Amino acid sequence: MLDTSYFIPNRLFFGNLGTILLHKVISTMWNAATTILSLYGVSLSRLMGNLQIRLLDCLLFGSLITTVDPAAVLVVFEEVHVNEVMFIIIFRE
Repeated sequence: MLDTSYFIPNRLFFGNLGTILLHKVISTMWNAATTILSLYGVSLSRLMGNLQIRLLDCLLFGSLITTVDPAAVLVVFEEVHVNEVMFIIIFRE
């Protein structure tokens, strides 16, 4: 039997499509930038020892690591009974 608890109304999704896309783009760019700059800054400050990390390495790592698992966020949202619109924004991400 198909579990319909994860389906959402299309009207709510399409009504909030701009918000969903804006959230996804901005959050991904923010996560990538902070990860890349933090790793490169720590590399330049020699806090990791004599490890040589190039900017290209930081860019590659940052682009791979910035994807956040929305499933973990959805589980928390279900537990705290968050607003339905917020749930839809994260669910459709």
